[in-house]
Amino acid sequence: MHNTEGKRFLIIDCRFEYEYKGGHIRDAINIIKPDDLDEVLIKNRHLLCKEESLQCIKQDWKQALQQSRLRPGWMLEDQSKFEPPILVFHCEFSQKRGPRALRALRNLDRTLNSANWPTLSYPEVYILENGYKNFHSKFPVKLENIIYSYLKIGTL
Repeated sequence: MHNTEGKRFLIIDCRFEYEYKGGHIRDAINIIKPDDLDEVLIKNRHLLCKEESLQCIKQDWKQALQQSRLRPGWMLEDQSKFEPPILVFHCEFSQKRGPRALRALRNLDRTLNSANWPTLSYPEVYILENGYKNFHSKFPVKLENIIYSYLKIGTL
C-alpha cells in the first residue's frame, strides 16, 4: 500500500489469529508475539526496503523469511539505502494489543540504535485510530476475508 506521496506502508494487525482470519485490512500482516516483531521488523528489516520482498512479507511473512534465508540476494549490499515503510499498528479497538506491540517495537528499535541516538530504523510508526472495528465500518472495500460480526451484548 502506498500513500499519495509514494511512501510505503506496512499494516501490523495485532489481533488474535482467528480474528485476523475472520477479516483484515488488505495487505496487513498478523503479528502477535514480541519475538515475531523482532524477527520480522528488526532482524530482517532489510527485507522491507525492497518492493518485491515487502510484497512477499505482506502475503505470508513466515514464508517470506524462510525464502530470504534461501535467497540471500534479497539483502541490500548497502544498508544505508534502507528506507523503511511507515508502520501502522492496530488491534480490534487499538486500545491494548496494538499500542503494546508498537511500544515493544519502539523499545527494540531504541536498543538497536542506542549508539546512534536519536536515530531509529522506523521513525514513522502509528496506531490506527479506534482500530479495526472503526476501519471496518468506514472502509469495508479495503478488507479481505470478510466474515466479520459482532455480538451485541444484552440483546439475548
